[in-house]
Amino acid sequence: MAPLTLDQLTDLVKALQDRVSTLETEVKQYQQDILELEQQLSQSITTQKLIVQGDAQISGRNVLADGQKLDAHDQSLNTHDQRLSTHDQSLNTHDQRLSTHDQSLNTHDQRLSTHDQSLSSLQQGQLSGLDVAEQFSATIRAADFRLGHSSRRGSPGRALVDAGSSLGINWGSDWGETLINSKLRVNGDIDFGSTIRTSGRMHITGDELLYLLNKNGVIIGKEWGGNGDLVVQGNLVVGGNITYAGSLRDSNPPPPPPPPPPPPVFRDSSL
Repeated sequence: MAPLTLDQLTDLVKALQDRVSTLETEVKQYQQDILELEQQLSQSITTQKLIVQGDAQISGRNVLADGQKLDAHDQSLNTHDQRLSTHDQSLNTHDQRLSTHDQSLNTHDQRLSTHDQSLSSLQQGQLSGLDVAEQFSATIRAADFRLGHSSRRGSPGRALVDAGSSLGINWGSDWGETLINSKLRVNGDIDFGSTIRTSGRMHITGDELLYLLNKNGVIIGKEWGGNGDLVVQGNLVVGGNITYAGSLRDSNPPPPPPPPPPPPVFRDSSL
């Protein structure tokens, strides 16, 4: 069964209240009828003469009045008592249902109060929490997406920025560094304006040729603690002139030539 809306609950409570008011009117009418019957019963009893010489005991309502028993009045009173009891039970049932609906209304009031607080927070531009249900896509209509927590960065910084034709990450270096603690795959060009550095060995590998296309040339220098060495483990092919300021050395010089043989020794055979 689907839960009732607030309007449906309100209409149901109003209908129950109208029914209770009708029952109360009927009960009052029954009470008035009983009172009138009792008055009629009192008026119908006429004692002509009663002489008791010994003990006397009268129990019940089977009293003779004008020679007639009052059973009919008793039955009428019993019938009214039963109807009053039935209406009392009906009133109790309606009271219980009203109590249940009151609890339901209180629950809805609490939920409405919670939603009102959320709406108030939205109108003020703040939410106490944001956790959306799982869905395939979500849309945030903002130019600057800011992140920040009082226990971390502090004031929110521009984490993502809609820069028109490009997407900005960590816009304006709001954070001193941008950490990527995993592999980074780039399917396009990388354009940077400073330094590539690693604390360990750096490998540049690929399945094709490596071109260094700096317009002013390439320097293998000794700045920043470098030694300026260039080690080529294969062949070195130079398509232009070689200019050097030091000396050329062969790290693997050829072995020296063997010493000349000793001069021949001539002996006189006549001796």
